[in-house]
Amino acid sequence: PAAMEFRFGFFDGEEEQTATQSAVAPAALGLLPCEALEVAPEQAATAAAAAASRLPVALGAGEPGLQLVQARDLTLDSCAAATDAAERVDVQQGVYEGGFKLWECAVDLARFLRDPAAPPVTGESRVLDLGCGHGVPGLVAARSGAAVVFQDLNREVLLRQTAPNVAVNLGPEHLAKHSFVSGDWRALELGQEMAFGAQPFDLILTAETVYSEEMYPVLHRVFESTLARHGAVLVSAKRYYFGVGGGIDSFAQFVRSGKVFSARTVQSTEDGASNVRDILELRFLSP
Repeated sequence: PAAMEFRFGFFDGEEEQTATQSAVAPAALGLLPCEALEVAPEQAATAAAAAASRLPVALGAGEPGLQLVQARDLTLDSCAAATDAAERVDVQQGVYEGGFKLWECAVDLARFLRDPAAPPVTGESRVLDLGCGHGVPGLVAARSGAAVVFQDLNREVLLRQTAPNVAVNLGPEHLAKHSFVSGDWRALELGQEMAFGAQPFDLILTAETVYSEEMYPVLHRVFESTLARHGAVLVSAKRYYFGVGGGIDSFAQFVRSGKVFSARTVQSTEDGASNVRDILELRFLSP
């Protein structure tokens, strides 16, 4: 097939690099391609009924809590029963660390959305919940009327957990308003318009996604290419991920060095039970 050329602008002092990828990419590159999933209300209801349990999550004073569908982790299934091993694996060390798990930074981010210091979310907002897992921050944004795109590497997480969470907490009639996109972020760079549509996002939410320094450039490029110029990104993460090398502090330094976004800490949580957790807000330096 004919080759397609993609150019990515990198930071000051670095030569612009050109990547020539095959027209059959991203599959030819070994990446899970981005895919917009259609989820019928009946499908979400069936998945919710088949879930292993329900997990209550409190969101703070004045905000109704969530009842999360806790799907059975497919990593516990027999490998022989898996039809597609690449999609059935929920943990890829250093790349994807468990979409079936509820991560505390996702709950921090959901609660922060009701803080007066948070970017406003309205019925006119278009929101991306990137690496969503359960989709907790996206659910809170959807409660404010926003149209949310829930994205995760693992399509099984979206079908068996995220979409059922939308149906259970918002109502099955809300599934049609929101979108579900599976695939690797690196594939999204090559096919983002197909996956997300051409309209940029007013707000991007992401939690526990900066644990690997190797993924910083990819994450940065996804932000740069999908965020509206007036928009904001909220990144919720631990200050340091032991044994992996990433963390919110080093990601903030990386972002500032790129001179594309400003980066400021808008919330810090020190509960004595875990590593310090921060929420970082990014905005374009030149709207």
